[in-house]
Amino acid sequence: MKPASSIAVLLLAALLPPCAVGDSAPCPTSGEMTGTVTPPSAPPQGDDRIRISADVAEFLIDRALHLQGDVRIRQAGRNLQAERVDYRLPGQELDLEGAVRIDTEAYRLQAPRARLRLNRETAEIPQAGFRIPHQGLHGEARQIEILDRRHLRLERASLTSCPPEQPDWILTARDIRLDQDSGRGTARHALLRFMRVPLLYTPWINFPIDDRRKTGLLYPELGNSSQRGAEFALPWYWNIAPNYDATLTPRYFSRRGAALDTEFRYLHRRNHGRLQLDWLPADRARNGETRWFGGWRHDGNPLPRLRTRVAVDGASDGDYFNDFATSLALASTTHLQRLGEVEYRDPNLHALLRVESYQTLDATILPTDRPYQRLPQLRLDLDYPRRAGLDWRLDGEWVHYWREDSVTGRRLDLTPAVALPLRRPWGYLQPTLAYRFTQYQLDNRNPGEPTALTRGLPQFSLDGGLYFDRIDGRHRQTLEPRIYYLYKPYRAQDDIPVFDTGLATFGMGQMFRPDR
Repeated sequence: MKPASSIAVLLLAALLPPCAVGDSAPCPTSGEMTGTVTPPSAPPQGDDRIRISADVAEFLIDRALHLQGDVRIRQAGRNLQAERVDYRLPGQELDLEGAVRIDTEAYRLQAPRARLRLNRETAEIPQAGFRIPHQGLHGEARQIEILDRRHLRLERASLTSCPPEQPDWILTARDIRLDQDSGRGTARHALLRFMRVPLLYTPWINFPIDDRRKTGLLYPELGNSSQRGAEFALPWYWNIAPNYDATLTPRYFSRRGAALDTEFRYLHRRNHGRLQLDWLPADRARNGETRWFGGWRHDGNPLPRLRTRVAVDGASDGDYFNDFATSLALASTTHLQRLGEVEYRDPNLHALLRVESYQTLDATILPTDRPYQRLPQLRLDLDYPRRAGLDWRLDGEWVHYWREDSVTGRRLDLTPAVALPLRRPWGYLQPTLAYRFTQYQLDNRNPGEPTALTRGLPQFSLDGGLYFDRIDGRHRQTLEPRIYYLYKPYRAQDDIPVFDTGLATFGMGQMFRPDR
């Protein structure tokens, strides 16, 4: 056996019960050894043995183990680093000095020195820094005690989630305890400072240290506005089940009264969604009127190629967002969407059934200027590339448009197309020939205006480009000139009503589309 290997085995024997390394190995009783320890491999899953590596090691039989130079001690779930480690075998105590670091799944500790007791799995670490990665929290403590493998106690500690060079807020506490079993931390006599100004004192606070959820109160919300007056809210989170939760937020507005905001979320293997209801039973600023906003979001995948989607919003009145919105974008909302979709996709077929309507919040918008409702819309797209050297495609749509006091009707739109793709490593060229056929059946037209309209538009496009690459060491420069030609004959369409047509915002992508 090589000397380095012998030292590694003896190091493991020193940290385990007698004869734990091998049943046939005799327990050593005397002697001294010095040498260089080779870095051990990472322990496999479920292996609770201790691995040690160091630049220099001195082993005194039955008495002590001294390690120096980049000392690393690894056990399943824990990693220890230091410049010097003294291990006393009778008491199973470790003294670590110089850039001490202790890493576990829940926390990371750093300190100039530490003392550990392996038999009780406890430790005292003075003047330590710590980090809780799951929550992005970090801080310092006058002393950290490892009570056991799953519990920590921090004395005279401070913590924050801000960058160390600019901690906008910081929480200081006389005593902080971290419990990995429950995934929670508690702090006693805690003081919250914002921009170095004391803001809030609490004798006790509970906070998460991992991603597990827990029923309980969340942080309160304070605010003030000209529309609502002073505002106070105290959210309560309800962890119903692993795939269900809810948040209930009692809210009080000094100008309007008490309200309740609710949110319910669900998550299943093939669908997920959210239900929301914000309810103000008696708005003092509007003579006791009931105000509310509700919404439902749902996304489902009941079959491998089938997708469902629901997006439904509603409000009690058109001024709801003006009175209760917390941003300019929400306050300027004029329409709320009600949408239901069923979509099917495979490599050659795309089918979509959609029902869509809107609630118009702005009463000044005339009925004839409001968006059309699609009750329903059916799309069917077929795509068969590389058939007889050509790409074949058919885009089809049938939709029923409805709007109050307006021209309504049904539209059938079919666009068959065939393309010849010519592709090479240095460029491509693709001529495309298509024909767009559209048929309208209209209602509520003025007397004398046609109710059945048909439009046919042939179109030809030519899309081509070249690839120029220049490799300069590790860098690649690419130049891709592109040319696009599109021809459509003119057709007078003044007698066709506008249901869902508008000018798209100009951009690079719009330059290469057959419909602008």
